[in-house]
Amino acid sequence: MNAVFLFLKNRLNQPLTEGDFVVINNESEDLPWLQNEEHSRLHFFNDEVPIRFPLSLIVGRIQGRSRIMGRTRVELFLPINEFIPDNVNSRMSINSGPCAAIKELIKTPFVACVKDVDVDDMAFVFMPSFLENGTHAVVLGMMNVFICRYEYRNRNAIHEAISDFLPFSVHDLFDDPFPKRVWDGIVVIQELCRSILSTYSSKQGDYFRATKKVNFPSDVWKYLSNFRFDGKTRKENIKRIIHIRQKVEDGIVVRSVRVIRQAVQYIFENEQELALFRGVFGKTTTFGKRTRRPVVGESKYLQHLDILNVVVPCSVNEVQKGKRQGIVIRFDGKDVSITVHYHKYIYKNNGSARCPCPVLNAAISYSSTVAAANHAANTLQIESLFRVNEMILEVVAVHRSHVEAAIISPPLRMGEIIHYEKDFVADRVREYIRLL
Repeated sequence: MNAVFLFLKNRLNQPLTEGDFVVINNESEDLPWLQNEEHSRLHFFNDEVPIRFPLSLIVGRIQGRSRIMGRTRVELFLPINEFIPDNVNSRMSINSGPCAAIKELIKTPFVACVKDVDVDDMAFVFMPSFLENGTHAVVLGMMNVFICRYEYRNRNAIHEAISDFLPFSVHDLFDDPFPKRVWDGIVVIQELCRSILSTYSSKQGDYFRATKKVNFPSDVWKYLSNFRFDGKTRKENIKRIIHIRQKVEDGIVVRSVRVIRQAVQYIFENEQELALFRGVFGKTTTFGKRTRRPVVGESKYLQHLDILNVVVPCSVNEVQKGKRQGIVIRFDGKDVSITVHYHKYIYKNNGSARCPCPVLNAAISYSSTVAAANHAANTLQIESLFRVNEMILEVVAVHRSHVEAAIISPPLRMGEIIHYEKDFVADRVREYIRLL
């Protein structure tokens, strides 16, 4: 078996292999629709429809090395809502569960030989079933995480079955491919953060900090730090005393010495830095419900007067006083430790209290799951989906007494606006989410 190695940007000593996913620079000169004008127009159901350019993102799956030096052959996965025009796209995005709000791709027939320098980053592409059943990671807010349910093979159909698609490639020579180690490392840090933020203890008070440590692979840390954090957030090089050990000299002389290892520390305090942190580890790593975990098979919803542990950005006054907030990650070459500074926040469904964490406010204001669980909610999420008879509609505007909704299915009536009473829509949204 001939292994394919692609080194990210030629500066990290971490190879990607055949079957792995990568993010392609959308300004690459090697994209197939730039090579042939016929490729810029596709035939959908006997209608000639152009692809909308430029595409917001391009994901490729490595097929092998090109015969041309410095190029890699990839099959292309494109955003489904950009690849398929609105007038023939009846596929709905997943709006609940761990796959909600993740960008969805469609496997296309396009293949390209792109320059290695146009490979910007690795990507994680999954079937929804893998995220729902195969991992504890919640990927809301993460960058370069996608789902794929459909494949475009010909002009008459979009196929749901992708027989040759797996979350991670399995190689005879590589039992644990590098993207899988990165994903597993991200999941480890996510679970540490959630464990800290979901702590149930009366000793925490209004302000608290907690630290947890776990063994961490150095190659995964190198990828995360070099690609995600270096030059974008505050970095400190510190010396850390690990332990005291005995050292034998000349066979008879025993001395006790301190083992000091250099450590690297990253600090995420202001909102820009926390957004960077969430882009790697997800939104749910910055707030959690202060309660015991639910028993297996049960779910807990956000209720009136629930206590949340929330990571908030530092204010200017706090920075001047030297008061540290946010999240600190430290790696000493062997173990990664995470210190999370969090505040107590009491949720009130009447909207009278606003949390200083903008991500939590957005989650409370716009999460259809929260709105469905809270029957006293007096607002609806824009872009909430609901069903009436055989139609699926999307809320586009909420007024004092009524709601405007656009039909998204059936396709023949797509875009038509209908008015409904607000209470009726609230009930239909709750029922729709319950059935998902």
